[in-house]
Amino acid sequence: MAVETQPVMLRERFRLYIITDDSGNQPEALAQRLTAALRGGATAIQLREKHASPAEVGRLIELIAPVCCQYGALLLLNASCWHPSLPLSFVDGLHLQAATWPALENSPLGEWLRMRKDLILAYSAHSLQEIEQLEKAGLQRGQDGGFLCSCPPGAPSTP
Repeated sequence: MAVETQPVMLRERFRLYIITDDSGNQPEALAQRLTAALRGGATAIQLREKHASPAEVGRLIELIAPVCCQYGALLLLNASCWHPSLPLSFVDGLHLQAATWPALENSPLGEWLRMRKDLILAYSAHSLQEIEQLEKAGLQRGQDGGFLCSCPPGAPSTP
């Protein structure tokens, strides 16, 4: 899915952002809940199924991706759920955190990211130091390349 990555458009695309809670639901049951959320106006879904097997995450992607397309919603995957066997062509973005960021340098995940220039990268920052590390790596909050960063209280924000 082609994703508009201008900062204003991204804010609109993330107006109602649903993050799964890794509660051990079967893919079919979770897909039903996510479908209801999309019907209710959700604009983005982040799969945060950290303890699910690649087969379970893959099945969930297969079930929910067509519904995301139907509603024009984004589908993001937690980096900790990423696996090369997943149906990754359906994923619009990736959510990173401090634990997954350094692993990108020389890894299959890093290679995939370098090939998929169209992806939205989301990052949950827990300190200003984390934001500074990302900016040193060449990423800026709200840049045209589709990088989003949630900021800690008191951090300067971008328009």
